[in-house]
Amino acid sequence: MKIESSFNSFGKSQLHCNNRFAVFGDKPNDDVVVYRPNVAFNKPALHIDGVKKSVPADALEHLMTQVQSLTVCDANAIFALNKSDFDFIKQICIKKDVTHIRFHTKNNILRIVMFDLRMQDELLRIQRKRSQQVFVIDLEIRIVKDFSFTAKASSLKKLPSQDYSVRIGSNGISVFTSIAEESHYLIRDQRISEPLISFFSPRLNSDILFSPVPNF
Repeated sequence: MKIESSFNSFGKSQLHCNNRFAVFGDKPNDDVVVYRPNVAFNKPALHIDGVKKSVPADALEHLMTQVQSLTVCDANAIFALNKSDFDFIKQICIKKDVTHIRFHTKNNILRIVMFDLRMQDELLRIQRKRSQQVFVIDLEIRIVKDFSFTAKASSLKKLPSQDYSVRIGSNGISVFTSIAEESHYLIRDQRISEPLISFFSPRLNSDILFSPVPNF
């Protein structure tokens, strides 16, 4: 199906139910769900790897209701992100090979911080040479309420280059809604902040990492 194929890069599990459509992200991007209402799928069905699974209709309807409920909560912030700014963010993510993106407020404007949080295999510490790779963009978008939301860079890069309305939910789910095609990309907050300083302490005989709290 045309709609299915256009979202294949997100995941192999796709749900149709009551004129709504959802795609569940595969690992490592299982923090993303694509949700789209008002589509020409009425009969409940779940496809995994293109194969229809035998699941009771009421279970599928309940699952779709749960997906939709993730978009209904108090908003910590709502703002528009135009295509040029979104593309610029994606370009930095690709060029600098960052792992995470944090959206938050700084002096009542939107700040976007891109950073690398790769760990050393043995000690689970951030590598010193990468720990200070923090890239900051301040957008002239006024945000009254303080908030912090962190997404995986690999997940955000999967979103198509478009204009978005962004809703930061109080439930830990942020919704990027494509203004052009009414697709909703639900992204789960990773609840982490960027590393700031990493150094070795002779006294403790250990590396020390300072990570700022939101709105540092």
